[in-house]
Amino acid sequence: MVDINLQSENDILIGEDNIETEPESIVLAYLRNKDSILDHDGLSTTRKKSSILENVPKMETIHEDKQFSSFSGQLQISELSESSLDVYIPSYPGSPRSLSIRPSSSTGSIIEEDPVVLKAIEFLHQDRDFLLAAETGNHRLLEIYIRKGTDVQQIDHIGRNALHFAVCSNNLRAVQILLVAGVNPNIKDNVGMTPLSLCLMRRPSLTVAQLLFDHGAVLVPRSDPMDTGLFIQFVMMCRTPTEVEQGILKLLIEKGAIINDPNAPGGRQALHFAAMSNNTTLIRILVELGADLHMRNHRDEEPIDVADTFRCTEAYELLCDLIDNESSRSTRSLIIEPIQDKL
Repeated sequence: MVDINLQSENDILIGEDNIETEPESIVLAYLRNKDSILDHDGLSTTRKKSSILENVPKMETIHEDKQFSSFSGQLQISELSESSLDVYIPSYPGSPRSLSIRPSSSTGSIIEEDPVVLKAIEFLHQDRDFLLAAETGNHRLLEIYIRKGTDVQQIDHIGRNALHFAVCSNNLRAVQILLVAGVNPNIKDNVGMTPLSLCLMRRPSLTVAQLLFDHGAVLVPRSDPMDTGLFIQFVMMCRTPTEVEQGILKLLIEKGAIINDPNAPGGRQALHFAAMSNNTTLIRILVELGADLHMRNHRDEEPIDVADTFRCTEAYELLCDLIDNESSRSTRSLIIEPIQDKL
């Protein structure tokens, strides 16, 4: 490996044949001398072999006040020699959004004529102050923008609207203002999240969830057969369900979530996941909400079988008790019904 120091002033001559009278690029100079350097006897990688750079153009440093001769919409570069290796990267004054793109090259003409490119540039450079106010939970600023007639349905580059941001800001007043203004509560962003999804997965709030449902939010149907759906996703997120999370589970069932869904991916129900995670509290809640103890997954396993497979002892014992209680109730009902018929 050759150590090339572009800043070295100490040259080690390799041979007279390697000296060129005409300047050439650093790449050509290195490639031309590479073999002779690598084959040179006793050459140490710790020494600096900059003789290959003799007569190669030096890097130039141009003072900032001499880089531009004028700035009037077009930039003019001055005092750069023809053999300079310096890379010119302009820095524009002021905000990039204030620049007018007026390239003089053929590439520039393509940009000016391509409506897709122009639309992309306009999208990236436009202000999103309304979305920023929602993201920061600034409900007073939101009210001002709404009174001014701002487009309340605007979205960002990944499809999030103001409600997505307001839900994450945890500002109830901001969410209320946007819902009253008519912001769509069911729009999906580019990763499939709705404001309701974010409410449940990022900042679980029964109050916000109820508010979203009151203003038209719905449980969006699965987008593909492998989509578990919002209800099961929320169940999987619950470890030891809090009072708020228990209220959300009940609310989701009331709003149409299917607790025993034969079309769930792999036939796995919420109760299967609760059994798999040895979550006895969640198992009790789901059974109270109507979960079927005998629903089978794609492996023909009931929740109790899943608990046994994953050695979830507490879940297994609880499911055994629940099944026994269910059997006892069924037996009692079979005995009582004939007696009532006789009476």
